[in-house]
Amino acid sequence: MFRQRCIIIQASPVLDSLLNLIIILHTYFLGLVDFRDHTSPVNQRLSSVLSLFSVIYLLEIGIKVIARGFYQGHNTFIKDPYNLLDFLALVTFVLGWSIPAFRYFEVIKAYRLIKLLRLFGWTDLDLLVKVITNSF
Repeated sequence: MFRQRCIIIQASPVLDSLLNLIIILHTYFLGLVDFRDHTSPVNQRLSSVLSLFSVIYLLEIGIKVIARGFYQGHNTFIKDPYNLLDFLALVTFVLGWSIPAFRYFEVIKAYRLIKLLRLFGWTDLDLLVKVITNSF
């Protein structure tokens, strides 16, 4: 029953539109971060906002994993290159949250803009995403 709801949610075009808006907002807030000085007052305020975005992405990934499965089988979560990038961005958040030295890698989250570029019909994006994911 719960998995069936996750399948419906993850296939919803409303969720896609909402996530696109969230990605735009998240990228805007990432642009405000001063990566040279993590102790600045602006960064301290932005930290909780950026963590909220990561929690939203965690929920998104959780729903997709429950709906599609993680690895085994056809069309599972991790076999989609865009989902693999989402997963890597989430891992950088968790590492940055638990190990301060990894906070410098949180800029990787900005790759989510690639997902938005698909909306504008960029056909070479799939190739770009495959190159990025194969480099890991």
